[in-house]
Amino acid sequence: MLYQARREQVLNRVIQAIRSTLDLETIFSTAVEEIGKLLQVDHVKISQYLPEKKIWLTLAHYRSRLELPLSVGDGIPDEGNPVTVQLKRLEIARISDVSLCEDEVCRKIAEKFPGAWLILPLYFNREVWGSLCVLIDGHPHHWQDSEVELATAVADQLAIAIQQSQLYQQTLYQARRAKGLNRVIQAIRSTLDLETIFSTAVEEIGKRYWHPSERFASCVRVFLSCY
Repeated sequence: MLYQARREQVLNRVIQAIRSTLDLETIFSTAVEEIGKLLQVDHVKISQYLPEKKIWLTLAHYRSRLELPLSVGDGIPDEGNPVTVQLKRLEIARISDVSLCEDEVCRKIAEKFPGAWLILPLYFNREVWGSLCVLIDGHPHHWQDSEVELATAVADQLAIAIQQSQLYQQTLYQARRAKGLNRVIQAIRSTLDLETIFSTAVEEIGKRYWHPSERFASCVRVFLSCY
């Protein structure tokens, strides 16, 4: 009963974090800390799958002790990694003792993070977005169904948060795009000066479509200066 009550508290905190902000960094930091403290594990990590780079990038990391290694910003290889094969099939990977793994990728990661791993896919619309990883440092551990159920419940809430955040970003992008197009239209209607029209168009293209990189806008400016 006590564990069940604490489990509900953790889920409520994660849900509250999701409802109070669309900032994924805040949501992720809350989730990894809460699940780490409840399960009394050494590491909890959230990673995003970047297929174009063939890595899983760690975005958030809870450590039970400061002397444990930190992996925020680390990229886990996707190629030759049997764990990520499972994740892309939307399967949970339970590894009681990573030292028994035979593949090169897991053995390399185990040099920094030995022990037991529980890794769950974060996904929506049947497409994997990333992973939630729970680790016990330095010794084997048989993952209990109750531990997997809690991690799964948190992963489900995180998937909702990710989807909501992406929808918000898409909506924001569309709004900015419409605003930029309106400015260009207004410039065309207000003047016949091509330099003013081109300048406004290039500025909006740079801000709305290729921000923060301005290389494209710079190339357009050079091109337009020739005419």
